Amino acid sequence: FKGRLSYFHIWKVGGWTFDLNLRELGTPDPLPPIGHRPCCHWDYQVFCRGLNGTVWPHFATHVFFTFVREPISRFVSAYSEIEWRVGSFHSRFRTGSPERARDFLRRALRNEYLHDIEHMRTMMEFVLNWKAWCPNAVAFDFIGKIENLDRDWTALVDRLGKKLPLKPNIRPHPSQTDPKRTTRAMKDLLSREPALVLQLCDFYFLDFIIFGYSFPDVCL
Repeated sequence: FKGRLSYFHIWKVGGWTFDLNLRELGTPDPLPPIGHRPCCHWDYQVFCRGLNGTVWPHFATHVFFTFVREPISRFVSAYSEIEWRVGSFHSRFRTGSPERARDFLRRALRNEYLHDIEHMRTMMEFVLNWKAWCPNAVAFDFIGKIENLDRDWTALVDRLGKKLPLKPNIRPHPSQTDPKRTTRAMKDLLSREPALVLQLCDFYFLDFIIFGYSFPDVCL
């Protein structure tokens, strides 16, 4: 099995889940501590060098895959992680407040520089820049949806003719529990101000269309 699956990470689409599962499935070594991982797919230049040396010469035997996520839920998750990273976003409003969530949304959609902005960039930017990062890259063999993780993971590993279990909660990301109440703040804000949802639909328009996600009613 080792080396047969090659994963391309789109930020805020289950990266920790796939990273840790593939490590567990592909090597008998114990999992490294979070924050001390030499995992190639977090650094795309290293990732591409590794693929050029090990995968592309034998790409016919590899399944190259990624996963995508409903765009607005991905944005909310991105905001929570960026706030969880202390110092990533500076605002005069209180952390966990709807005013601060609104401040982030408006500044981010104006393309102002924010640390870790990659977390909320469009998924299409990752895919389209793939050729720029890795000029010798081949196309994706499989693109799954995180909302259909069990079904799509099964379909993915079926291509290898194997039954490989996936542990979706192998080690939850620290921001997943919403420690700063930022997920709740952003969700509440979007539920009260549909005009902001419309702005997000505009920003993520290609992600909705290309990856087959339904637009929220307010955007129709």
